[in-house]
Amino acid sequence: MKSVIRFSGLLCLTVAIAMVFSTAIAASGEKFGLKDIPEIKNKRALNTMVETGQAWDKIMPYIEAFSEKTGVKVNVERVASPVVYSKENVELMGGTGYYDVVYVETAWTVEWSNYLHKLEQLASKYDPAGVEGFREDIAHHSPSILLCGQAYGDQMVLPFYTYHMGMFIRQDVYDDPTEQRNFKAEYGYDLKAPVTERELHDQAAFFTRKKGESLKGETLDHDLYGVAIQAGAYQINDEISCRLWGRGSDYVTVVRDADGNLKEFVITKKNKQALTDTLKAYKKEMKWASPGCLTANFDFVVAQQGEGRAIMQPTMFSNCFGWTAGIFERECAGRQIGHLSNRR
Repeated sequence: MKSVIRFSGLLCLTVAIAMVFSTAIAASGEKFGLKDIPEIKNKRALNTMVETGQAWDKIMPYIEAFSEKTGVKVNVERVASPVVYSKENVELMGGTGYYDVVYVETAWTVEWSNYLHKLEQLASKYDPAGVEGFREDIAHHSPSILLCGQAYGDQMVLPFYTYHMGMFIRQDVYDDPTEQRNFKAEYGYDLKAPVTERELHDQAAFFTRKKGESLKGETLDHDLYGVAIQAGAYQINDEISCRLWGRGSDYVTVVRDADGNLKEFVITKKNKQALTDTLKAYKKEMKWASPGCLTANFDFVVAQQGEGRAIMQPTMFSNCFGWTAGIFERECAGRQIGHLSNRR
């Protein structure tokens, strides 16, 4: 899950102003917009960092509109996702205060809590409705998601999107009569988007082909992989978690008392077995994926399918669908990809 944190005093003030107006606007039922941003007297340019990718391409016009409205220039540094932590961490540890606004993985919140402002303290200082107004504002968030942005009981960051996972498939390949016929002849059932582990593995194996073999009756000029996965030491966590939840399990089991209050977390035999099965299944899928998956994050996986080198992204962030489709439209004109929500 991504969240936003603030470093400099200027940005804290700006955020607080937004906080003030968001409470009033929410009460009236109107959406907060550019017209609601008050005059900002301090015109010092702001520095921020965001990811590369199509999702952030769509954010850039809003940042530009903010600058036009306020006269405050925003210098945007765009880097690949795996580099974000290291660049931000250097500035934090060095105490440079270079970045005014950055986003973080919520997993870093506690580690960086000494460098962050507690949001309720900001609310008490800048929000006319005080802390209660701030709490009313965030009441629409899921408590479990808000908890991910806390450190030692204090709300340090607020979420702006979560990692809902989806499955992306080459719809044009699944709809091809030749591929449908050949698949049914080999596996004994109709070719359709996989909904079980067995179907996923059958199809991953079926679509993995070497250069010179054919797909949809056309000779391949490159190797083709059944799946594209991000097995690098970073975002593999999201894939494993999604698959584990899909088995009806979790990393731990929550134990509550008779009144429903949290008592303890226990790692049960069922938890261990589900995680073991998940890891084994994921490891098996690696033989139907590019060798590059071992160092891959979402950008590599998106490019794999977008460039026509993989048939499925089994567990990918749903916000990457537009990015994949954009590459696919450019590289594989006239073909289609489909998006299915991963059920949990």
